[in-house]
Order: sequence, then C-alpha cells, then structure tokens
Amino acid sequence: MSNFKSKSIKLSYLQKIQASAERVFPLLCPTREYEWIETWNCDLIHSNSGIAEKNCVFRTGFFGEPSKIDLSDEPTSDVWVVTHYEPNKKIEFVRMNSIRVSCISFTLVENGDGTTHSLVDQLLIGLTEQGNRSLGAIAESFPFEFAMGEAMLNHYLITGNILPIKAAIEIASKK
Repeated sequence: MSNFKSKSIKLSYLQKIQASAERVFPLLCPTREYEWIETWNCDLIHSNSGIAEKNCVFRTGFFGEPSKIDLSDEPTSDVWVVTHYEPNKKIEFVRMNSIRVSCISFTLVENGDGTTHSLVDQLLIGLTEQGNRSLGAIAESFPFEFAMGEAMLNHYLITGNILPIKAAIEIASKK
C-alpha cells in the first residue's frame, strides 16, 4: 500500500438560466453542446440514442481552452459517464482522467417566471499528488468557468446563436 492521501474539494455554483427547464435540460448533453459552446469538442463513445442518457460515455480534450488555470502538465483527455439522468430535473456526470475524478451534477429548478435555476455541484477528488495539487487552481477557476457557461447558455436560449468565447470571457469576468 502507498502512503498517498487523496484530497477532495466540494464546490457549488448557482446559474440563473433565461428559459424553462424543459428547454435547458436537453442542452446539457455532449452532442447538443456543439449548438451553444464555441470551443466544445468531444468524442461520443457510447449512447444508444446519440444524445445524453444514463450510462452515456464520451471523451473530451480541450487544447487551447480558455481557462484561468495552467493545465499544460495534465492529461490531454477526460472520460465522462452520465451516472444519473432525470429529464428536466437533474443530470450527473463522473469525469475522470489519470490524476483526478470530478463528480458533477446539474439540478434544475423552475422559478415560475420562465427562468430556471441550475445548481451546479462538483466534488473534485485527487487520485495522485499531481491531482491533489490541481484541486486548488480548479476551485479558484470554478465560478468563472460556470459563469461563462451561464452566459453562453443564456445567449443561445435567447438568440439561437453561439456566444463567441471572447464575449463569454468578458461577461464572466464581470461577475
């Protein structure tokens, strides 16, 4: 047995989305994210329907992804598994690479005024010393990353167009 001791961090972010959960939920999908995230890139590995569903598996690798953290010494791809799928209410993912695991959930709550709150919860778990060291930088960048996602999703839902990444960065920087 090794003496390695895993570290973990739990994070939360509340997004206010300008649409009903019925419109928002289908967009939280590896194939549908191409519609609203300019830099999105994934390989769908397993899905019976071709979209998000329980046990859907996909791989991401974001070369040159706008981020406030330096990922230059990290693995180049992550594998994601949809572990919970409750249409218009909740979707959960486990995202993993060789140094870290992330458990991410999006819980949608209708506000009764045509908007939806999306509560994003993320548990980060280091699998190696390098993974442990990465947790702080990811936690620091977490609000910015999800503010960008909120801006991109709202822009798409309102206009039907992708928000350029530079505009999303500018909006998220003001939060």
